[in-house]
Amino acid sequence: GKILKTGQTIVINDYDVFPERTPAIPKGSLHAMVGVPLKSAGQLIGVLGFAYTESGKTFNDEQVKMLESFAELASIAIDNARLYTSTQQEIKDRQLAEDAFRLAASQLRLLTDNMLDMIVHTDMEGVIIYASPSHKTLLGYDPEWLVGHNLFEFVHPDDLPQVMTAIQISRESTGRSA
Repeated sequence: GKILKTGQTIVINDYDVFPERTPAIPKGSLHAMVGVPLKSAGQLIGVLGFAYTESGKTFNDEQVKMLESFAELASIAIDNARLYTSTQQEIKDRQLAEDAFRLAASQLRLLTDNMLDMIVHTDMEGVIIYASPSHKTLLGYDPEWLVGHNLFEFVHPDDLPQVMTAIQISRESTGRSA
């Protein structure tokens, strides 16, 4: 518990005389121990514990530094594993969102392809990107032929101001600029 409170390495080279020793461990069974904190993103996530059960063995400064270096490497490995897991979940979530988008787009395309109303999708300059099949039935224009033409080529000059106003209102309501 001391490491959890302080976040610092603790070295006990004579556990039998350690004032905070655990009574559950019989005297003489554990002689020296070291506890090294494992940290992730600045938070203590665990402790690496090492012990000698042989009498007379202790942990020297060089061993403690080596164990602290090992704990740092273990912490980096844990961070990398968490990052990998998080990235994998993000990729999975993105794939699910893309699948849902493709399904919605497919359903929308099915709907627009089978409507009797004429539907046109244009870019910001008015160039037709999509024209529903109903254009062939209602106006005699092949939808594939319409793609690439500018919508305003098909608007009567007298109606152009009203159409431009409607488009501007539509752009403003969707947050798109002219």
